[in-house]
Amino acid sequence: YLWRNEQKGAEKAFQKASQLAPHNTEIMLMYGEYLRKNFHFNRALELYQMAGKLDPLSIQILYGLARVYEARSELEEALQVYTQIRQIDPSSSTGYGPASGIYILLGNIAQMQYWTFNALKLDPEDVDLVGWVVRGYLNLGDYTSALQWLSWIEQSHPDYPLVLADRAMLSIYEGNIGASIAYSKKAIEQRLPDRWGSDSI
Repeated sequence: YLWRNEQKGAEKAFQKASQLAPHNTEIMLMYGEYLRKNFHFNRALELYQMAGKLDPLSIQILYGLARVYEARSELEEALQVYTQIRQIDPSSSTGYGPASGIYILLGNIAQMQYWTFNALKLDPEDVDLVGWVVRGYLNLGDYTSALQWLSWIEQSHPDYPLVLADRAMLSIYEGNIGASIAYSKKAIEQRLPDRWGSDSI
């Protein structure tokens, strides 16, 4: 509650919870996320690794671990964790969608699109994944396909923050900076949801 409502005392509360239940993986998971989002990557890594030993099949713990590796620029390690997730649960888009973000950091847009489309097959209702498709086409210079995907998702989610952010990006490519600023401001006002960690590192 303290963390989500940006009030003081969250760190102490997490420490107290850890003392009271040192082997509780749910506490480790939440505390690890808190540390990661506050740029304490080494401490977060220790917590996720500890939690992973207690519950090696937890998709949530592995996802958190991959995000920490990504934040530490250990991209190959992150990809290995996403491979683990796919092996544990091939039906979960968690092993596919976030991996596309790693490939965009590596500059491999083709692989990024491959994993995004695989994730969409598993979770076709995920608006964030459609956003990644749009960004992939933008990076490939295929503005026509980017606009087609963006126009399609705008029909059902016109004011969704990530859709607005994608429209802002497309406006930049089109040379319309004024429109990009307007869409960006509107997206920021509505705050980005945290489906795939879109509001943080």
